[in-house]
Amino acid sequence: MHPPKDATGNDAVRTIHFLPTGIDIRDHAGTSSTCRITAKWSMTNPTFSGEGMKAKMKQKGVKDMIMVWEHETGMIFDQTFP
Repeated sequence: MHPPKDATGNDAVRTIHFLPTGIDIRDHAGTSSTCRITAKWSMTNPTFSGEGMKAKMKQKGVKDMIMVWEHETGMIFDQTFP
């Protein structure tokens, strides 16, 4: 989810949005980035859905992402995505 290597200025800007549905990474125009989970499956808006994070709980760093999501949204992950 890095900007293209030749990106400069606004084209290199990315913002993180903590939503009730997950974590969304957007470019300078507000377009959601795509997260490729497998070669056949990708998702957008949000970039990392709560359901997607729950499915990947055992992967390194996912629990940390969930902790930040809980902090930023004030929501409890396990109650939001049972």
